[in-house]
Amino acid sequence: MRILWQPGDLDRPQVGSVGDTELLVGKLLALLDRGAARDVWDVANLPEAAVKVLKSSRFRVHFIALAAILNYPLPTYTRDRLKHLVSDRAVVEHVAPLLNTIPPPRAKDLVEQAWAILEPLLSLEANEEAYLAAINEGELRPKLIFPKDSEEASRLAQHPAILWKVDNVRAYLAREGRKIKGGRPP
Repeated sequence: MRILWQPGDLDRPQVGSVGDTELLVGKLLALLDRGAARDVWDVANLPEAAVKVLKSSRFRVHFIALAAILNYPLPTYTRDRLKHLVSDRAVVEHVAPLLNTIPPPRAKDLVEQAWAILEPLLSLEANEEAYLAAINEGELRPKLIFPKDSEEASRLAQHPAILWKVDNVRAYLAREGRKIKGGRPP
C-alpha cells in the first residue's frame, strides 16, 4: 500500500498499486509489444530511480517471468523490428509535442538508447528459455526461474496476466487438437 499524493489539504488515502519492479517491467514489455515512439522515448530516458530498479538483483527474473505474456517468444523481438516500427515522423507527431527541445530527437537515436537497456534482458539462460517454452505449451513452471524462492514462485503462479496467458495457450492447443505436456487438461 502506498499513500496517494494529492494537492493541498485533501485526504491522502492508502491505495494498492504495483511495485516499481512490475511497473518498469510493464514499460519495457509495452515497448517490445507496441513499439510505439512514446515507449521508446520513455525507455531511452528512464529516470534515475527506474535505472536503480533495472539494476537490482531481482529485476531480470521478474522481467523474464512477465515476458511470458507477450504475443511472441521473447527472442523474436529485435532491434530491427523496433527500428522498423519507430520512425522520425512518429517521434515528431507523438513525442516532440510533449518535449521542449528543438530539433526533436531522432528515431534512430532513441531506438539505440532504448535497445541498450533492453538487449541484456533478451539473451536468455537455459532455465529462462525452459520457463518461457513451458508457458508456450500451456504449463506454468515458475520454479524454473525461482528455484530457491518458493514463496516468489507461488506468488508468480497467481499473477493474473500470466494465468490469462496460460489459459489462452491451453485453449489454443485444445482447439488445435494438441495435448498439453504432462497430460493436464486445458
